[in-house]
Amino acid sequence: MMSILKTFGLGLLCTILSPLILVVFVLYFIYSLIGIIIMFFITVYRYFAKGGSVLDELEIEKKAKQILKNQEEQRMNMYNNIAPQTYLNGNNSSPVTDNYINYSNENNGGEQK
Repeated sequence: MMSILKTFGLGLLCTILSPLILVVFVLYFIYSLIGIIIMFFITVYRYFAKGGSVLDELEIEKKAKQILKNQEEQRMNMYNNIAPQTYLNGNNSSPVTDNYINYSNENNGGEQK
């Protein structure tokens, strides 16, 4: 007799709670749907107001861009600080070639340039 009452009570409890659980799920679905619609309009507004950028930059992205910019500036400064090499021998040949010619002439008994 007691098991019949437990089964009957459990069925009655499920019958009463099922609509309440369904109402909670439906309300959550409506809340989510409204949130999606609002976010859609916010995204469309940001796209046209910011000129194509929808998402804000994260702090780590800003730091990464700054690091890359600093590296590029250092690279450009390094190349700009290199002194141009001028050859004073008149024919604008490489100093390596000139040294090789001078060395070979000296060892072969030839005259040095």
